[in-house]
Amino acid sequence: MDAALRAMAASGWLPARLRGMLASVALHHLGLSEQAAGAALAAGLTDHSPPIHWAQMRRVALGRPVDPERLAGVLDPDGAFTRRWLPELAEVPDRVLQAPWRWEGARGLLGRRYPEPLVDPSAARAAGRTLARRPTARVEVIEGAAPRRPASDPTQQLCLDL
Repeated sequence: MDAALRAMAASGWLPARLRGMLASVALHHLGLSEQAAGAALAAGLTDHSPPIHWAQMRRVALGRPVDPERLAGVLDPDGAFTRRWLPELAEVPDRVLQAPWRWEGARGLLGRRYPEPLVDPSAARAAGRTLARRPTARVEVIEGAAPRRPASDPTQQLCLDL
C-alpha cells in the first residue's frame, strides 16, 4: 500500500491492479466513503478519466475486499517495487517485507522510520468481507445518463502522507 501511494505521488500513474488495491483497502479496510476515496485517488492520477474511474470505484465498492499482503506478494515477489519506493524497509527480510510489523526487528523500525499499521489487516479484511455480504440497494441504470461526479473540493482530499 505505502509503496503504491508513494509511486502514485511521484509519477501520477499506477497499474490497474494497484489502483484497485488502493481503492479496495480505502473502502473495505479503512471504511472510507466511495466518494472520498475515489476523489483522493483521482486527484493523484494524471490519467484520470471520470467515466472509467467511477465505474471502477463502484465495482470495487460492490466487490470483495482484497488481501493487500497476498496481492503485494503476487505483484512484487522479489520486493523490487516495494524497496524502490520504501527505502526505509531495506533491512527487512523478504519473507516479511509486505508485512514489516511481523518482523522480529520491527521494534526499532515501526513508529520511528516507518509508521505502524493503521488497522490490523486481517481483522479489517474480515470486517470488510462482512460488509460486502450485506444486501445492497438496487441500482437502476438509465441509458445515456452521464456518470455522477462528486463536486471538486480540495479541502475534502484524503491524504496519507508517508
